[in-house]
Amino acid sequence: MTSSAMTPSRILRTYLWSSCALGLLMTAVTVFLLHSGEIGFSAAILLPVSWNVLFMLILPLVLDWSEQKYLNARFLQLEDVAKDNPELKACLEQQCEKLAVSNIRLAVVDSAVEETFSYGLLRYNPRVIMSSSMLGNDKSKTIPSIENELSRFAKQEVSLYFFAFTFAQIALQQIVFRML
Repeated sequence: MTSSAMTPSRILRTYLWSSCALGLLMTAVTVFLLHSGEIGFSAAILLPVSWNVLFMLILPLVLDWSEQKYLNARFLQLEDVAKDNPELKACLEQQCEKLAVSNIRLAVVDSAVEETFSYGLLRYNPRVIMSSSMLGNDKSKTIPSIENELSRFAKQEVSLYFFAFTFAQIALQQIVFRML
């Protein structure tokens, strides 16, 4: 895959699919260990919970790294934004306070497409990805776009995918074990 084909949403989908596939592979190993008597039912339940929590917790780190590698993202704190665009900083602070999200970081990518995307976990430490052209462009387009993206971030919760993965892996594990 070339870096031009990568988008922030594609990176997130790839991570989620990879986490699910790896979880299913580890579920197969867990069924084998459970069937051979190496582990008990308690361990068989705790293992999917543990690895899905791990996948969930490293999600921001993996996405940050991927954004830097594939999209050449530069991460900015609000203080960095204030130097060039104090109005944007004030708007972001106000929106974060209104939505009860904290520790926002902007990821600026060199792209001709004026698109915003956000990710993070549990309404904490959101990252908003935007093109560098949006920082210097008309604020009447940039600010509403970022506000909409932060609102979408506050309403969605990526961690629900990992809870669903955990439930599905435990259910599959128990079904396959009972069939053996």
